[in-house]
Amino acid sequence: MFFTFSFLSVYSQTAKVVGYFPDYRFSLNSQIDYCKVTHLNICFANPDSSGTLYIGNFSTVMSTAIAQNSDITILVAFGGGGIDQDTKDTWAYLIDNPSNRSDFIDSIVEFVIFHQLDGIDVDLEWDAVTPGYSDFIIELKAALSVENKILTAAFPSYYRYPLVTNEALGSFDYINLMAYDWTGPWEPNNPGQHSSYTLASDGISYWKDDQGVDGSRLTLGVPFYGWDFNGWPSNIFEFSYEEMVSIDPDYADVDSVLLAYYNGRPTIESKVALASAEVSGIMIWELGQDAYNQYSLLTTIHNKYTSLGVYTTGLCGNEAVLPISLLYFNVNVLGPAEVEVEWATESEIENDFFTIEKSVDALKWEVVATIKGTGTVDSRAMYRFVDTEPLPGRSYYRLRQTDFDGNATFSNIREANIIGTPSIEIYPNPVNDLVSVKLKEGENASVLLTDCLGRPVAAPSFRGGTGIVEFNTLGLPSGVYFVVVHDSHYNTYKKIVKNG
Repeated sequence: MFFTFSFLSVYSQTAKVVGYFPDYRFSLNSQIDYCKVTHLNICFANPDSSGTLYIGNFSTVMSTAIAQNSDITILVAFGGGGIDQDTKDTWAYLIDNPSNRSDFIDSIVEFVIFHQLDGIDVDLEWDAVTPGYSDFIIELKAALSVENKILTAAFPSYYRYPLVTNEALGSFDYINLMAYDWTGPWEPNNPGQHSSYTLASDGISYWKDDQGVDGSRLTLGVPFYGWDFNGWPSNIFEFSYEEMVSIDPDYADVDSVLLAYYNGRPTIESKVALASAEVSGIMIWELGQDAYNQYSLLTTIHNKYTSLGVYTTGLCGNEAVLPISLLYFNVNVLGPAEVEVEWATESEIENDFFTIEKSVDALKWEVVATIKGTGTVDSRAMYRFVDTEPLPGRSYYRLRQTDFDGNATFSNIREANIIGTPSIEIYPNPVNDLVSVKLKEGENASVLLTDCLGRPVAAPSFRGGTGIVEFNTLGLPSGVYFVVVHDSHYNTYKKIVKNG
């Protein structure tokens, strides 16, 4: 039997909350809690044949959002699943022809700069993804990068369009997975849940395992709407979550009423826990369908992330997630019956103890061990524990930190997966200047050297034909770094120490 490990990267204890807000909902602008949204996707802009982009006036939306949340990232989304054939033809005309595409990209960049946007989200779907799509994405990314703007996309949770090349896929800063609309009016004889937990979990696995996209570049989409099949097969219609709650507040905590299917608060909470373990955040379609009261799904997402110890906006109660400064938290599978849990803090305030917890589903947790904290210190403390009774297959670990006054908060979640074995060697360790990473023969993997927040700190140098990747650490400060090896099956993290 062979063993490998993989887990959420050490990028930081943060998560995105991406909310789409269509222009036909702008009248609800004053009711949106932007303090609970990290990324706002104003939608949808579409071009005419000259490349001029059209969308409702969103200046008030931007000013309201920024007034509530000065750090909010604001994008305009292109396309949309509901565009008509004439609009699809216009997109094809602009992006399939190289000369048209170049002029159109210039217009997009001007649009972004003029409106002081942070980037663009591309939501061209199905037959709107035409032969010029990948070149358009690659060239648009290059143009936006010059202006320090980001590029994102929305894709189905379970399908990659064949015309999307690997280079185009790699051009997106992150991808929003539309884990909903599994069924609807297009399948009138298939009434049922359109956005199940299984669809979300399977969609994440598809993009991470089958398509090789790291979880740090994915968000999990959740619906604030549902499909009513009570009149099937001839009369199936969409409804908002707000409409269900206005009928009966008890409907906030269920996923269906007769043949009307949606996501209530418990399912949204479980998806947030899944996202915390697997990807970089939650995406919402769409903010205008929420209940703007105590039953709000946006508030449910915000509060769940906060209870999990995940920093989102740092506002509206999310300000202080942990009373410790966590430097890193890693989980390593050492063998068939050994999972190493290690973490370090830069400082601690009134920290009584840590509790290591594990789970098979990131929902129900059991205690592994309790480790005494250091109280209040302003210096680094390092911790290590080996779980000799790990769960088989894929499991999850987290830290629960408890103060002297009994208040508890949580770290983000790490994954352990006992399914195969990574074979890499790192030498020397500790390192003074050049560190070498030797991969197993024939392995096709990417290799990064990152700091404790997951930020790349040195460019790799490859020894042709040897399977060895080298990093020059001479100019790096002394401290802890991580070698990250990523292939289509897992991420492998190895700690190295840089000497002064």
